[in-house]
Amino acid sequence: MRMLSSLGTVLFLALSPALSWADDDRTLEAKSVQDPSLPKTYVGFYKILSGENDGKPLPQERLESHVVRITQEMIVVLDADENELYSCSYTLDLDAKPHRIDMESTGGPSVSVGQTAKGIMTQGTNERDEPFVMLCYRLVGDEYPEAFRTRAQSEMNLFVLQPIPDPSERKHDPSN
Repeated sequence: MRMLSSLGTVLFLALSPALSWADDDRTLEAKSVQDPSLPKTYVGFYKILSGENDGKPLPQERLESHVVRITQEMIVVLDADENELYSCSYTLDLDAKPHRIDMESTGGPSVSVGQTAKGIMTQGTNERDEPFVMLCYRLVGDEYPEAFRTRAQSEMNLFVLQPIPDPSERKHDPSN
């Protein structure tokens, strides 16, 4: 049996220290709108618009204080003070539709370092023409998720991210 402190569980715990949900078996699904005009890279900074773990939403108040930074090789979750909460290295298969991502935890609680996860990513625009990125990943097993959704006891996470400017640039900008 795989330890619960896997890659995604660490990210989940970093974003939600205390959760109180009704015990139901609903399936939550995010909607994806493909936009071929978007670049084929995910590099940048993002705020977390929403998140799910095993079919249950993560509390919005916890998501608002975190920033996700994606480089060509790393995904890093930062708190409001830009302290690293979690990091992973990744490889991306841009030929797969949706894009496939293989992640390995490199930072966060020491029990998670080295844990792996398989996921899918896509980017698009919503009905207001605002860009977003969706990342859905499986915490156990060797199969990629089939869709951008989670269900109760699925051992999966889903995050919807919105691109933002580099937060460190805003702190040093005298016009802010």
